[in-house]
Amino acid sequence: MEALFTQSFDSFEAAYAAAGEVFECRQGAKRPAGPNFNNAKVLCAKGRLYRSQSKDDAQPRKQRKQESQRIGCRFAVSIKRCAPLWPKDPLPKGIGPGRWFITPYGGRDSHLHNHEELPRTAFTRNRYAWVKARKDQIITMCDRGMRTRDIIGMLRIEAAEQPDAVVDPDTIYNIVKTHKHARRAEEQAKRSWDKGPLEELGEGWMDEADRLMSENDRSEAATESNVFNQQDSNNQ
Repeated sequence: MEALFTQSFDSFEAAYAAAGEVFECRQGAKRPAGPNFNNAKVLCAKGRLYRSQSKDDAQPRKQRKQESQRIGCRFAVSIKRCAPLWPKDPLPKGIGPGRWFITPYGGRDSHLHNHEELPRTAFTRNRYAWVKARKDQIITMCDRGMRTRDIIGMLRIEAAEQPDAVVDPDTIYNIVKTHKHARRAEEQAKRSWDKGPLEELGEGWMDEADRLMSENDRSEAATESNVFNQQDSNNQ
């Protein structure tokens, strides 16, 4: 890792890729915030600690089985752009203006990891990334009537030729389920719009309307008859 501190890079992306070449990293805060930043903090993907929020007094069968990849690794470096604000500011040794370079962040051992090197596929986000990059392909196979397990089999054949590819079945099932739910809701909305509000009542909606109107007419006629009969009795 120390060798990276003597190198410079053309862009932030190149420096970020070099910082996470051996160990998986994640980007932290940028300063200033926005696209024109000149300083960014890079942390280890296994940094911080997971704090469970489950209740201790809950029944074991009702508690969610959660896992975390955070082990409190304190690795942190800064990726900076060499752009001095004043002419008197000394430039880093061997690095020209506009170039990006990596420096330790914090203490002396902040650039050291507390764990061994792990393959990129050991991280959940990398496993999801390969499948999600083929989301359109999965949806196309789903629309053709392929079953989810057949889609998983096709992707496993494709992944066999790529050493860093991992087929995550849960992600595929979620993509298929979400797509089917959205398609079903769209078809239902279109069907309701084509029918119109009256057709949704069914074929017998007119007969039902006639029946209600007839009952209303009979009720009004009976009321009027009672009024007339009362007036006749009063006149007599």
